[in-house]
Amino acid sequence: MPMCDVFLKWDTKVLPQPISTQCIMTDGDIFRFVCFQLNTLNLQTSDGVKNLVWFDDDERALFYRLMPRRAMLRNTRYLDYDASVFQQLVAFYVNGLKLTDADKGETAATAAAVQQT
Repeated sequence: MPMCDVFLKWDTKVLPQPISTQCIMTDGDIFRFVCFQLNTLNLQTSDGVKNLVWFDDDERALFYRLMPRRAMLRNTRYLDYDASVFQQLVAFYVNGLKLTDADKGETAATAAAVQQT
């Protein structure tokens, strides 16, 4: 018998509300994005409600570092900035934030300004 049945008296076939998580895996240069949604704890059958996972297929670099031969950090150059990686990073960061009434007005103004560009 699963522990959640013993302690929480849950029906493990389907959770009352899905549990969603997001993960950003990075080494500082390369970014991978993952989303997971837990809908059921019943892993015994393959029919019915399913758990979901989404992986971003690409290993995307925010930029590429060009290190000098002697690895002097002050001479490091950054090439090929990829704005789509930063946009995905921001989207993951702000997903699920609760906005206050003051934030909603600023967000609408920011969205309008972005659409104009």
